[in-house]
Amino acid sequence: MYGFVNGKGAEHPDGRAALEAWVAAGYPLGNHTYSHSTPKELPAYFAELHRNEPLLRELQPGPEERWKVFRYPELRQGETGEAHDAIRAHLAEHGYRIAEVTVDFGDFAWNEPYARCLARGDRGSIEELRRSFLQSAQTFLAFDDSFARRLFGRRIRHILILHGGAFDAVMLDELLTLYESEGIRWISFDDAQRDPVYRHDPRVAPTGGDILQEQVATARQTRIVPWVTMPLKQLATLCR
Repeated sequence: MYGFVNGKGAEHPDGRAALEAWVAAGYPLGNHTYSHSTPKELPAYFAELHRNEPLLRELQPGPEERWKVFRYPELRQGETGEAHDAIRAHLAEHGYRIAEVTVDFGDFAWNEPYARCLARGDRGSIEELRRSFLQSAQTFLAFDDSFARRLFGRRIRHILILHGGAFDAVMLDELLTLYESEGIRWISFDDAQRDPVYRHDPRVAPTGGDILQEQVATARQTRIVPWVTMPLKQLATLCR
């Protein structure tokens, strides 16, 4: 289980303490750029990538291969094909592996409404957030897995993305229990990356929030079946 770090957050003592606790518990950290940058200007983007490295090196002394794992902020891999290829070449030159995503239900979207409902003490609405969070997790898991089997002709080793947030912390145990009830068995990131699907670059640009299946479908010109959606309207109106 990797935690992908924006080093800017570690400038606050609480952020630094959280990263130290994560590493002390035996979990690795990877690079997510210094301030969650997206690749609009490549020199600045590369500078943000490398600005994050001293913190990762300090927190994880030893072989750099452990922390040279990169996740694109917002899953944006370049605005053009040329930019996409330049970023990939730069990452490869500096020894980075890429942490693609194959399961994503937009968990971050529940944190802001949770903060509003918590401030109001609205327990009924918090319970509604809980139900919709788990329902979305279950729905997207089934959809993303089915999508992968359609594209690759088999089940793959998935990589799940989750975000650090207050509601994620509240829901994590229940979420993982739900996944396990659906037959999920947890493996390491390294084990997942041994699946051949992660060896191929679909070379799709631009991307924004696109999981690997979407990239592959776009590259193959495969029709994407009607996509499941997050309950964004409901989340936007709760506890207003």
